[in-house]
Amino acid sequence: MSENTPSENQAVSRIRVTVETERRLRLDVFLHERIPWRSRSRLKELIDLGKVLVDGKPSKPSQRVRKGETIEIEMPSQPLPPLEFRPGDIDILYEDEFIIVLNKPPGILTHPTAGHQYDTLVNYADFFRGKENRPLPCHRLDRETSGTILMAFDPVVRRILQKQFENREVKKTYLALVAGTPRWETERIEIPIRPGHDLPSSLEGPGLKESATDVTCLARGEGAALVKAVPITGRQNQIRIHLAAVGHPLSGDVRFGGPPPIPPSDHFLLHALSLSFHHPRAKMKAEICAPPPERYLAALASV
Repeated sequence: MSENTPSENQAVSRIRVTVETERRLRLDVFLHERIPWRSRSRLKELIDLGKVLVDGKPSKPSQRVRKGETIEIEMPSQPLPPLEFRPGDIDILYEDEFIIVLNKPPGILTHPTAGHQYDTLVNYADFFRGKENRPLPCHRLDRETSGTILMAFDPVVRRILQKQFENREVKKTYLALVAGTPRWETERIEIPIRPGHDLPSSLEGPGLKESATDVTCLARGEGAALVKAVPITGRQNQIRIHLAAVGHPLSGDVRFGGPPPIPPSDHFLLHALSLSFHHPRAKMKAEICAPPPERYLAALASV
C-alpha cells in the first residue's frame, strides 16, 4: 500500500506549519524546505490527494504561499528504524544554534531519498541532537565520500549558505587516493563535464558544463598517490571525473574506470578535509577541518 493512501488502521501524523517567509514559493517547494525527509514528489502527491490544507482549504502544488498562512499536512507515520550509527559515533566538528558541521563517515547518505527515508546523516543529526528545528543540509557528499558536511537549523541561514556555494564563495578541500603516480606537482584540470553513468558519458554529449579543479600531488607510493583536490566549480562527481579524465581515477572508483579498492577499504577514498565559509549570523569566516576515517589512514599506510 502506498504511504500516501493510508488505511483507517494506519497511524497518521499531522504537521502544522506557519509561513514566516516573504518569499512566494510554490507550496511543494516550501514544504520540501520544511520537511526535507519527505521527497518533493511525495509531498506533491499528498497535496493532490487533498492531504495538505492551506488556511483550511485544499491546495495545489503550484500554489504560492503567503506569509502568515497556516499549512496543515496529514501523512502516515512510520516508525524510526534503528540507525547503524549510535550517539557519539559521528563526530560533531562544530555546532551552534544556527548550524552544525559533522564529520560524515563513508557509507551513509547525506539526506533522505527514495528508499532511504530514515537511515541518513540528516536523520542522525535530527534524532540524536534533539534540536527544535530539523537540520537542513546546505550541500551534498556522495555516499562513500567522508568528511565535512554543513547543515543549518534555520531555513534563512541555510539559503544564505547555499548562495555562498552557488557563488563559489565556499572553499572545499578534499583528499583523494588515486591510481598511478602523477607527473605533475600542481595542476588545474579544466574539462567540461556532465552527469554520466561512466567516464565516456560524463565527458561527451549535450549539457557539458565548464568545470575546473586544482590538484596537488602530496605523496606517491607503489602504483597510487595521495592528491589534494580543490574544486573551483561545483559539478556533480567533479573530482572523480576530472581525476579519471587525466588518467588517475580514484582507487576503488570502478564507475569511472578505477582499479579495485585498496584494503582494508571496500570503496573509493575521497575525504572532504576542510570547509571554509562565512558564518551568516556570527559574521565571521569559519574554517572547519575533519580528520580522515581510520580505514582511510590504514589504506594510505598500505600504499
